[in-house]
Order: sequence, then structure tokens, then C-alpha cells
Amino acid sequence: MVDTIYSPSAGDTWEILQTFNISWEALYFSEGASLRIELWSNGSPDKIADITTNVSANQESYLWTIPYYIPTGSNYSVLIGQADGDVLSQGWGSPSDALVSSLLFNIEGCKFNLIKKREVE
Repeated sequence: MVDTIYSPSAGDTWEILQTFNISWEALYFSEGASLRIELWSNGSPDKIADITTNVSANQESYLWTIPYYIPTGSNYSVLIGQADGDVLSQGWGSPSDALVSSLLFNIEGCKFNLIKKREVE
């Protein structure tokens, strides 16, 4: 099972189109065990997105570039569990496959750095 999600942390703000590291501590997994990582919004009955459906538990991190179609807002969380389950429909299998949820974080729209053009004389 995954014991702790280190990133994202409470109150973090992640930007759309930027890449962030989702990190966790995996305990008691057999070699080659796979995880599923999902994005959920607190208060929504529906999953927002599959971040990945097959990553090695022992990797203990995953780089995710937030897609442009993710709505901005607060109260997001990352859920991690066995790759062969879905949070609502399958309950993530047995208690040993239990999911763990990150603390709530925010997603903002991307910020562009505008470069002022020099006028050519």
C-alpha cells in the first residue's frame, strides 16, 4: 500500500501546462506492483482525470504535466491505489490495496511571460 503522499502538499498551487512531481512512499508492495493515480476535486462525485493508470509503486514519484483542459480551482486531491481498480466502481479492491489521498491543493491557469518586442530603428 502507499503510506504517504508527499507531493502535492496542502495549499500548493500548480499551474496548467507546467510539470510537477507527484511523490509518495510505497510500503509492502511486491516487486513489479503497479499503481493508478487519479485527480479528484473535493465535493465532486466524479473523477476529474486519470493521471496515469500504470506506474511502478516502487518508483515513488511521477512527473505530471497538467493538461490544458483541467478546470482551474481549489480543493483538488491526488488519489493513489492499485492499478487494477477504480475508486467508485471497484473500491480499489481489498483493504490491502487501499487508496491514499493527498492533502488539498489548487490548480491555476498558466501564466505567460510576455516579452516586449524591441522596435527596430
